[in-house]
Amino acid sequence: MFDALLSFHFIRPYFLLALPIIVLLALIIRKKAYQTSQSDEVIAHHLKAALTPKQSLMNKIKPIDFTLLLGVFLCIACAGPAWRPVEQSLDKGPPIAILVKLSQSMRANDFSPTRLSYAKLKLSDLLNFRSTAKHSLIAYANSSHRVLPLTKDSQVFLPFIDALSPNVMPNNQNLYNDDLANAVALAHQEVSIEGGSILVIADTISKAQLAALNKSQIPFIWWQFATINGGVITDEQGSLRTNQRGEPEISALSPTASNTPEMITPVTATLTNQDIFKINQIARTTRKRFEREEATEYQDMAWHVAIVVLLLALLWFRKGWTSPVNHSAISSTNNLILVVCLCSFTFSEPLTAKPQDWFLTADQQGAIAFKQYQYEKAVVLFSDANWQAKALYENGQYLKAAEIYATLGTVDGFYNRATALLKGKQYQLAIDAFQQVLKLSPEMAEAKHNLAIAKHAYEIVIAQSGNEDLEQNIAIDDEPTTLANPTEGDFVDYHVSGTLSQDAKEQWMRTVNADMAEFLATKFANELAKSQGAEQ
Repeated sequence: MFDALLSFHFIRPYFLLALPIIVLLALIIRKKAYQTSQSDEVIAHHLKAALTPKQSLMNKIKPIDFTLLLGVFLCIACAGPAWRPVEQSLDKGPPIAILVKLSQSMRANDFSPTRLSYAKLKLSDLLNFRSTAKHSLIAYANSSHRVLPLTKDSQVFLPFIDALSPNVMPNNQNLYNDDLANAVALAHQEVSIEGGSILVIADTISKAQLAALNKSQIPFIWWQFATINGGVITDEQGSLRTNQRGEPEISALSPTASNTPEMITPVTATLTNQDIFKINQIARTTRKRFEREEATEYQDMAWHVAIVVLLLALLWFRKGWTSPVNHSAISSTNNLILVVCLCSFTFSEPLTAKPQDWFLTADQQGAIAFKQYQYEKAVVLFSDANWQAKALYENGQYLKAAEIYATLGTVDGFYNRATALLKGKQYQLAIDAFQQVLKLSPEMAEAKHNLAIAKHAYEIVIAQSGNEDLEQNIAIDDEPTTLANPTEGDFVDYHVSGTLSQDAKEQWMRTVNADMAEFLATKFANELAKSQGAEQ
């Protein structure tokens, strides 16, 4: 109750400016309608007092007084009283940016078989547990790199998670490379707008990084994959790493790791799912705290006042209560009620205009949301069909994107439709669509390339299963289909992989993982080279 009083406010407070006008008008009408017809000069004052009967309080209340009360309540209703925030659904879970440390120390064997291997298994379990929530993936060691932006498609993560290893990180020879502060800042850009959390999968945090994190004060969850007793660090072949004295290199969790700064919430990796439950609960608590601090939308509770207005309006059916003394008073009273009622009906809906609406068009706001990886928001904001389809595609809604691309009537539109169908696992339709594109543009190399991929995937699933209906079992990851840029006509590459029978799946995924690791290593090296070139 006390919180409701503190939160009480008006959504449209400018309607309260009409209150003094209504009160003044009602007083003028009351004085004009109910003034005595004789002056004091006709009847002596002492005789007037003696002849005038005493009136009770109810006799002094006139119809215009109820009109005034009705107008006051209507003004309050128009102003939009509010004290209850709009409840946000947390069914899908708050977004989490996942940071995975890929230094050589993550190859220590205090978790079986290694810290990194066990961390990847636990990460897969977390994604399965939060299968409807958004996640992003960032890898860091000597430098930080985004692997995947925020997405709800948890299946997309699997080949990328399998490909994560210290070998994909550039300049990663040092056993204890750590760039956590920059990785946390990168993740904060993604999830801060939606009240999401940052989850750091790491064994240790260096003192230099702790100092940098203390300056930024960005909160995050530290999922600890290390023990106090520690483990011996191995290389890629499983051989023990040694120090300069020829002794095995041991990496252990600091005994003071539990005494972390306030913005770090440590969670110890467990053999059960208790750590996953705890991480999910922390993320939900963070989201609720964010909503309490940032929520500006409140429920318009004008309907409560409307009940009072309706009860007062019932008095107008009482005989004589709509018949003041003179006709001009009747006209003024009715006009007052008419004006107030028109205001209440005209502005019954709450105004939702925001400051950005004054300076940016819907498409411009959509472009900003798109660049910030907020694809769901971008879909709603975009009025341009091409960009709306692009946002749907990036959000994993491939079939809806294909429907919009089909309406564009351009070669790029037909090509993007075929690509979306391929990503949406509609392989036969994708083959037909790419063939249609090649009829319109026979020299489009990207269409030829993707047509070959679609045919190959379709032929493999038929050969493995002997059942065309099982083509839906092929899963496509976020990478060689190509999607034409809506404005510039550039293309972004995406690799395709399929999930066939169990034997075929294992053979396929071994190839994909090797290619994905090479892809990530090349991507990270290029990003680091570009950033170093920009600094120079």
